[in-house]
Amino acid sequence: MVQGVHPLGRADFASAAELLAQAFYSNPCHVYMCPDPTRRLAQLEFLLGGNLRMYVQADPGRSFCLGRDGIVDAMGFWTRSDSPEIGWLPKIRAGLLAAPLRFGLHGLRRVFQVDDAVTSHRDEVLAGRVHWYLNNMVVRESLRGTGVGTRLLADQLRSVRSQDPDAVVALSTQRPENVRFYARLGFEVESERVLGRDAEPTGSLRGADRTATVDPFRNWIMVLPAGAEMKPARVRTRPDPGGHHPIAQS
Repeated sequence: MVQGVHPLGRADFASAAELLAQAFYSNPCHVYMCPDPTRRLAQLEFLLGGNLRMYVQADPGRSFCLGRDGIVDAMGFWTRSDSPEIGWLPKIRAGLLAAPLRFGLHGLRRVFQVDDAVTSHRDEVLAGRVHWYLNNMVVRESLRGTGVGTRLLADQLRSVRSQDPDAVVALSTQRPENVRFYARLGFEVESERVLGRDAEPTGSLRGADRTATVDPFRNWIMVLPAGAEMKPARVRTRPDPGGHHPIAQS
């Protein structure tokens, strides 16, 4: 068992948002949503940090964090298939009203369109099944390859299985290396789809985003079947892939 793991709290949010932005900076989905590389880090810190606060404050017990003194080294959070939808008030508190200033109206519409495509893909694949969905599990770059992320995930899966043995566990990713990583742990690809073809064109965005070239991206939904245990994995000397799933649920 990994020591020092605790639910995310207010003191962790700033470090967690920074960690998420760094982990997802080159993720194809996030590049598509935030085309300007000079603004992307700040945009992602705002977007992913606000999303994290919104979900964690709604259900603190389903988040997990490895770190201390407000410095987050690894983290993630769960949503269950019966989790209630987030209302407008928590979204406003998470910074929704400031979002147009960060992205512009066209840019924000692009973010919403891409998020809706990812969420719809997930909901279509998992429809009718009790499931736990793993959101935003990331590990600080300096710790990747040490095995801490794999051990943390194994601990989390044991906890989920003890609460809900008949549920499937699911995640989504847009990185081929993550598909291989999670397949080694026992996850199976249930669906692969190209997303982003119908989002707001970059020509309607502002600043450097207007001239950015971004491609549609592949989205994989991966599932660990009900009752299945995670396979043991060898610690690798090169970094584990960091981050999966763009904005969690909305």
